[in-house]
Amino acid sequence: MKPLSFLLLVSANLGAFDDSEARRELAHYLTKATGSPQGNPARRFLVGQSEAPAAVKAALAQLPEDGYVIDIAANGTVTLAGNGGDGTAFAVYDFLERFLGVRWLWPGESGEVVAPVDNLRLKPGRIVEKPAFVWRSLGPAGALWGPLDKWTKERELGVSAEHQRTQKLWERRNRLGGLRVQGGHAFGEILPPARYGASHPEYFALVNGKRDFEHFDGKHGAQPCTTNPDVIRLTVDYCRRFLQANPSHHAVSISLNDGRGFCECDRCRRQDAGAQRHEAADPETGGAATLPVITDRIIAFASQVAAGVAQTHPDRKVLLFAYGMYKDPPRRERVHPNLIIQYTMHASGHRDPEYARKEFDELGRWSKAARNLAVYEYFVQGAMPDLPRLFPNTLASSVRRLHSLGYRYYETQAGDGYALNGLNYYLLARLLWNPQSDPEALQRDYFERGFGRAAPAVSRYLHQLAERYAGSANGDVKMSDGGIAEHRALDRLYPPEFRESLRRDLAEAASLEDSVRVKFLAKGFRYFDLTMTAVERSLGLLEAGWTLSRRVTPPAKPDGKAFDAALSAWDQRNQHVERNRNGFEVAYFWVRYNDANRSFVPLARMRDFDKRTRIRSALFAANSATRSRPRSHGSFEPEPGIVAERVSYTTAYGLRVPAILYLPRKRAGKIPALIVVNGHGGDKYSWYAFYSGILYARAGAAVLTYDPIGEGERNAGHESGTRAHDRMQPPPELGARLGGLMMTDVMQAVSYLENRAEVDPRRIGAMGYSMGSFVLSLAGAVEPRLRATVLVGGGNLDGPGEYWDTSKQMCQGLPYRALSFLGDRAAEVYALRAKAGPTLIFNGTGDTILQGSKRDFYAHFDDLRRRAGLLAPGTRVFENQYEERVGHRPFFVTKGAAEWLERQLDFPEWTVAQIQAMPVTHILSWARERAVDTDKLYATEHRAGGTQALGQNVPGLTREQLSAWPRSEWETIKGEMIYESWLERARRVLSGEGSARP
Repeated sequence: MKPLSFLLLVSANLGAFDDSEARRELAHYLTKATGSPQGNPARRFLVGQSEAPAAVKAALAQLPEDGYVIDIAANGTVTLAGNGGDGTAFAVYDFLERFLGVRWLWPGESGEVVAPVDNLRLKPGRIVEKPAFVWRSLGPAGALWGPLDKWTKERELGVSAEHQRTQKLWERRNRLGGLRVQGGHAFGEILPPARYGASHPEYFALVNGKRDFEHFDGKHGAQPCTTNPDVIRLTVDYCRRFLQANPSHHAVSISLNDGRGFCECDRCRRQDAGAQRHEAADPETGGAATLPVITDRIIAFASQVAAGVAQTHPDRKVLLFAYGMYKDPPRRERVHPNLIIQYTMHASGHRDPEYARKEFDELGRWSKAARNLAVYEYFVQGAMPDLPRLFPNTLASSVRRLHSLGYRYYETQAGDGYALNGLNYYLLARLLWNPQSDPEALQRDYFERGFGRAAPAVSRYLHQLAERYAGSANGDVKMSDGGIAEHRALDRLYPPEFRESLRRDLAEAASLEDSVRVKFLAKGFRYFDLTMTAVERSLGLLEAGWTLSRRVTPPAKPDGKAFDAALSAWDQRNQHVERNRNGFEVAYFWVRYNDANRSFVPLARMRDFDKRTRIRSALFAANSATRSRPRSHGSFEPEPGIVAERVSYTTAYGLRVPAILYLPRKRAGKIPALIVVNGHGGDKYSWYAFYSGILYARAGAAVLTYDPIGEGERNAGHESGTRAHDRMQPPPELGARLGGLMMTDVMQAVSYLENRAEVDPRRIGAMGYSMGSFVLSLAGAVEPRLRATVLVGGGNLDGPGEYWDTSKQMCQGLPYRALSFLGDRAAEVYALRAKAGPTLIFNGTGDTILQGSKRDFYAHFDDLRRRAGLLAPGTRVFENQYEERVGHRPFFVTKGAAEWLERQLDFPEWTVAQIQAMPVTHILSWARERAVDTDKLYATEHRAGGTQALGQNVPGLTREQLSAWPRSEWETIKGEMIYESWLERARRVLSGEGSARP
């Protein structure tokens, strides 16, 4: 081939925009295609407005931003120039596509097509181009994973900056971009609950009688009260600040937070038009429901904001989602002309004519209500982690219809999995520029340019995927709730025989054209096939009676080999995803989002189930799903409005646990629950046990307090403070079994509470003190039904030969040593707990009882959090609170712990602000006034006696009140409860003559 030659003219005057990157790109691809370095003036190129002839500049003056001109003069000079920051670059890329056959099928070198050119014949003439859609964004923006946007979260997950730059360059080369719009859910930034919640709760939605700002996850909840004048003012101020700081932006989003939880105050409700809408289930925030349409109130709010912004920025706009409960057009309110309405749309669903009819009917009604129209399209979604969803012809029809209705802003929720779904993105880029483009011709060009001799096989492969998806009666492919229905639907949609047909197409393509592009597609297929293999093996488990969603539970007779095979399949899929983290074969962000925020992929839960099973096995603890077989033994009223029920439930070795359940007499709906796990010598008679029961029952919670083995009614002498469970009993295995018994007591308490009609099973927490914090840390690791745990006077699990290995062998040392197979036991325990729910560890820095951390609590817990965090990435692992220079105390009765529990469990009768304003009680003084027994070891100012407990006027309760049975009746049945009975039964189990099951 004889090299062509060209001359790229460069001026020192760059004009209004820096076109140097466009010049570099042109020179690079001319050289690559023609084999000629620049320097021989056989053909001249003028790039940018500063070099353009007057006639070209005049043509550009008639074009909008991103419009451009390709001008080929009679003397062979080529002028490439455009408007705005990207117009000239778009002119360069269009020229390279039209005349040199360059294509960028997907990001990265493997997606780049540059064919050799030995005769660059260009006819004189002028090409003038402008985009059909002024905003052409692959997005997404705004809070997407908690408070983080996609780009920030990707970097946190380990995606490289270079990967992200390559993605953005691909978008630019395919003329995506357009006007700069800051989109996405924005109210986490506009009205941060951390800044305004405590001081101005009225700014936030009134939900079920409470201002909702305490449970904001960065994306869901904490919706604004849109009729509050200060909220409107603050939103206007936010927009003005943003536009002042970002003068190149055309619009800024004021879209509300994701999910539901909208304001129920009278002012907001009065603005609603009275219509209702059925909302499908949201796996993150709630089930399907028929809900009021709130569009009029939202448009009233957004239009006031738009009017305020227009006063200072009349040429800028405000963006608002039409989404969820405000997806219907307004009935009464007028949309401000500076407001962009962004309708959330699923073009993939338009393959169903009825679905398309309904959606376009709604899109059409919005086009009559608003001047500025946008869509937010879901190419990828949290429940669809990059399985094939090709719909090229449906997409073309959808974009055409949108344009005919007047929609000019288009954003899609995209991923970077181009090996399976890249054809969607490639077509979209061209359709947004020109909706009249022929999708069939675009696809033929994609196959022929990209795959040469393999084009027919690749075409057949991708069209098989598209046709299979178009014919699906299952709607969108979903990997959401992990139930058997979704597994069966996926198995029907993409069965093994279908995948085998795809595999044959790829093998044929590879035999015809052994190219990096065919190998690229094969990597995407590998992910797809590994996912479906894992789905099929999980389906086998589900059909055999396993539960894999939310938590893993086995059937009565589990098949361990089938479980291991499914675990291995998911693990292979996970390894493939990790190997391609910085490639473009798999949408890494969305796969990991699905793993973390949906319950379909069971890999982490299966691994944790395996660890939890091994922990329970090492301690001979019962399965957490065992029935509690409760009995009721009467009740009393410790104070007006509080009922204390005397109950018992079963635990391991056929024993029963006596307990008191404190309940608020008045209840509205399901209430949260708490379990008190006592320290050495403590039981349900301990002051902190019944104080907690009454205190948190006042908050609207159920509180269960019980006797540990060897104390109270589980002591042969009906005595407290005996510490009978401390005494060493041979053989050493009994120590591990005793630890397992104590864990089982907690797990059976959860089973008891979740079956109470009053209790919300999703809001059960537990509080452990001293030895109870040790027991609860282990129980919390294996008990995923516990929503939150508070560990006080402990929680400082340590390493080999340290405090927890050596102290009190029977109830602490031997059980902890039995877990040595975990390796870093402390980190593993807290990582397992973090995956189930949050934990607070609260200690006094002067606590001389806890020696494992050498009293340097800060360094010990910081390092423990770091190690556990490596095992449970993306979780907080645990939080710490400290009280300086005080000792061993049950801090769960103090304000700090109560505030934390309110944030986790949402007490019906309390808010954080109310807790902060409540009085406190000095425990030593309170105990003396009410003749309450306190443990002499701890009844000092430095230790528990100095506790400043939340609340006042908690009554002292007597031993008679707090006993489950009258003493005479207890004497006849104590064999079902006491330590000696456990010891006898445990030894029978060791000899093979008994059972440890409850």
